Amino acid sequence: MKSAVALQASYTKMMAPLADTLLEVAQITPGEWVLDVGCGTGDTTLMAARAARPGSVVGIDLDGEALARARERGARQDNLTLICGDAATQGYGPQGFDVVISRLGSMHFAEPVAAYAHLREATLPGGRLAIVVAAAPERNDWFWLPREVVGRRLPLPPVQGGPFAMSDEALVRRILGDAGWIDVAFETFERPLWVGDTVAQAVDFFARTDGARVRPALGEEGFAALLEELAEVFAPHEGPAGVALRGAFRVATARAQVP
Repeated sequence: MKSAVALQASYTKMMAPLADTLLEVAQITPGEWVLDVGCGTGDTTLMAARAARPGSVVGIDLDGEALARARERGARQDNLTLICGDAATQGYGPQGFDVVISRLGSMHFAEPVAAYAHLREATLPGGRLAIVVAAAPERNDWFWLPREVVGRRLPLPPVQGGPFAMSDEALVRRILGDAGWIDVAFETFERPLWVGDTVAQAVDFFARTDGARVRPALGEEGFAALLEELAEVFAPHEGPAGVALRGAFRVATARAQVP
């Protein structure tokens, strides 16, 4: 499976609507100090750095390769710090954050309540949290349509964890509340997500990402047949701007409780 770095331009284009929504909701203002959790190759981090100037932005991720790409992209940003580490335990220094943001990067904590409590402790009293998480998997055609095609050939386990680990609004509300965040609110939104300029490109994108996981089990002939069916599934979704599949997400917002 190709790394996120190798496919960075494709992921950036695919997830751009989520970055735009996140920054719109976060309402970062000049002079604020911002933490971007699970920043990856830096899409939202760079956007936040531009919005916060002359304030500063810290991006953190466990993927050193992705962070190296983020550093390349942010080489001219003098208000940007990138950390390779675990956001759930990282020490951030004495200055509290005004805003904590995350685009699909805050669902993977082993102990989510403890992790969000740690982030709240790193935030100024009254500071803001804005995170984008995926809604139910069956509402996300970019995930569900290929899964249905694969499922006609291979037994698949129930969808658990991964990008859908926080798809349950009640669960997210409980986690944030137990971690000391208040005024928790949600907004569900749908956006078409670009997956390729053409059907062939969209199929190739799948083959190099999620498809790579099932290729060995299917064999070359079986995998070729899967890609052929996937092209038929993607074809009705091709338009002037390329192939776009429905994505359904929630943006959760909250404030750090004042002691």
